[in-house]
Amino acid sequence: MCAFICSSNNNIPRISQMVHKLCDHFTEPVLHHTYPPGSHLCTSMSPEKNGLQIESTEPLHLTYHPFPTPSQLAAPGVEQKLRNLGFGYRAKYLTGTAQALCALAKESLAADDTKHAHIDQAVNDYLLSLRTKSYSDAREALVQLPGIGPKVADCILLMSLDQHSSIPVDRHVFQFAERWYHIRSKKYEVIADRLRELWGERAGWAHTVLFYADLPSFDHYHGSIENNLSKENILCEDPKPQKRARPSLISDEDTTSAATKQARSRT
Repeated sequence: MCAFICSSNNNIPRISQMVHKLCDHFTEPVLHHTYPPGSHLCTSMSPEKNGLQIESTEPLHLTYHPFPTPSQLAAPGVEQKLRNLGFGYRAKYLTGTAQALCALAKESLAADDTKHAHIDQAVNDYLLSLRTKSYSDAREALVQLPGIGPKVADCILLMSLDQHSSIPVDRHVFQFAERWYHIRSKKYEVIADRLRELWGERAGWAHTVLFYADLPSFDHYHGSIENNLSKENILCEDPKPQKRARPSLISDEDTTSAATKQARSRT
């Protein structure tokens, strides 16, 4: 949830930095570890690197922190500290959401129960309960929280709360909805509802496949795979570049239905 609140007008390396700052500045370390020279580490903290994997040339001493609890982020002074750390306007949304969730949690506890551990557990239980609600009810609950609009809510619902029909709509989705499905609308709900009609109850994951396929960075990724396969003589020998085909997301049921209609038309 916090990572998606940080995602507003942001990029992945900077979002990752913000998540690390939340851990480093608001929790105590749980592990210190030294990696020997030559270790390969995956990181999104070095955007200047080509790829996500770096090789250490000398011992790396890393300290690991857990993610802060709702009570820790709801504490007095946190918003100003987050601003000092470069979170900008997102600071008030992070602390505001944490405070709102803690207030909801306290309603389910005894009036004299102010233990942070109990409040944090109640927040966790509340968020997990959204998994069992309908998509629309769960979404409505999330957009009541500070800094959570329709897109952030849909991201949280799809990635964290098992709401498989949730479709976060951004510019990539607008583009492929028009290019591949001829849905010519700039309205968030129109695009999402139409794609749900096309893809069914797991529309969110169909969206995710197409979202990543549409990212420019994956053109290089697919090219690397093809180069590796060609070295092993797995690819066909046709050297002509192929246009990117429209991904097939038609279910077996849809294919069977189409075949049946064709057969009937012939008779």
